[in-house]
Amino acid sequence: MVDAGVSAKTLDRPGVQKALGILRTGQANALLVVKLDRLTRSVKDLGNLVEEYCSSDDMTLLSVADAIDTRTAAGRLVLNVLGSVAPWERETIGERTAEALAHKKAQGHKPGGAVP
Repeated sequence: MVDAGVSAKTLDRPGVQKALGILRTGQANALLVVKLDRLTRSVKDLGNLVEEYCSSDDMTLLSVADAIDTRTAAGRLVLNVLGSVAPWERETIGERTAEALAHKKAQGHKPGGAVP
């Protein structure tokens, strides 16, 4: 499933919900993602997802780029570390963007529109 152009700040996305539905009905026993931060950038959502779907050996979360496999202790450790880093990264990007826009505004530039 793909949620193109939709932010990973929430799990309430059509592709993610469809994949979770497939897990719920037992049609699959693993959720495979390319990268963890493309699944979610919310520590709360990640915790809920892992608790509900991956807390037993019946279901697994696998992340290709992050080398996460929740069937292993090392995979669960990496999952927790990266799960904490993703919201920080999102907030840092927001702060930098706000600072850059404020700087441009202070210099008399209007935000938006085409750059000459």
